[in-house]
Amino acid sequence: MNMTLSNRIWGVSAAIVAIGVLASSVSANTVRLKRGAVVETEQALLLRDVADLEGVYASGLAETLIVSTAAELLDGSGSGSVSLDRVRSALKRDGAIMGRLTFAGAVCTLRSGTPERSGSDDDAEAVKARSAWRTLDDWRSETEATVEIAIVRRFMSELGVGADRLRLKFKPGSEEVLGLCSTTRRTLIEPVSTYTSSVVLLRVERYLPSGSLERADTVSVEVQVLRSVLKLREQVSRRDSIPGGVLEASSEWLAASVDAIDASEAFKLVGKLAQTRLEAGTILLQTHVEEPIAVERNSLVQVIYHVDGFVLKTQARARSEGRVGEIIEVRVEDTKSSFLARVDGPGRVIVVE
Repeated sequence: MNMTLSNRIWGVSAAIVAIGVLASSVSANTVRLKRGAVVETEQALLLRDVADLEGVYASGLAETLIVSTAAELLDGSGSGSVSLDRVRSALKRDGAIMGRLTFAGAVCTLRSGTPERSGSDDDAEAVKARSAWRTLDDWRSETEATVEIAIVRRFMSELGVGADRLRLKFKPGSEEVLGLCSTTRRTLIEPVSTYTSSVVLLRVERYLPSGSLERADTVSVEVQVLRSVLKLREQVSRRDSIPGGVLEASSEWLAASVDAIDASEAFKLVGKLAQTRLEAGTILLQTHVEEPIAVERNSLVQVIYHVDGFVLKTQARARSEGRVGEIIEVRVEDTKSSFLARVDGPGRVIVVE
């Protein structure tokens, strides 16, 4: 066998191996919808309730919120369903890295009732205690610099918040590694997922004085930040302008990935429209509102053109509708000359060079 042919065969073999490794790594994190699930109507519906999760990263997303109460998806007979699209939307909302996940199943059928619990009541209470939110009061009681304290400081730095506005919920089973002293061994903490995800995976590595790796653990932690946001006092219908009188500032514990509108930005909502019907008590998200149409399709608009220190104005007809900041095509009347312009206000555009 000549060298050229040998090299080609080696290259093909390497490619096949690489593809196999890639395929196995992708399939290792799978969200597989269950065929059915029994849910408590007034309890939050989480990803783990409706899907089997395979792989470290997928398992770390178990606490992803699907809906605040399962009753939202149930009809009068206590039956309902969760679609794969709804699951995908919930994961995207919480900042999950979708490229790391594969999905299986289409629909999980829901039925109201009391889910079966494994183990004794004492075991259930122990799990509940371990999975409680950890806050500043808990961290103040720590007598030494533990891995948990190091994780808290990392989140404070990455999210830009004080410990009083941060709370963490660690997955049961993490107690041992969290309680290790972070000063007796060199400890490296690196994220497996983004810090702004609602559930963050962290790799904790501990090294011996010789430099050798002593142990490596993966810690799953649900993260929320106390944020000042805007809530609605009254219902706002779809396409209605959002009046300032129905807004109120509220402090809420939310994942950093939730695109809630900050209370200080209430003035930016003036004139904006509701994209969908918003119920009283809704926390306003960026996706809830949109700019009104400033230029209608086929309407005459004032065109402003800045050139060589001069401002030229003329009229043209809009070829499409547009909101402030959007680029649309306009055409000068009685000609075939068209160009792009940025919508600057009601009936006004600026030529884009």
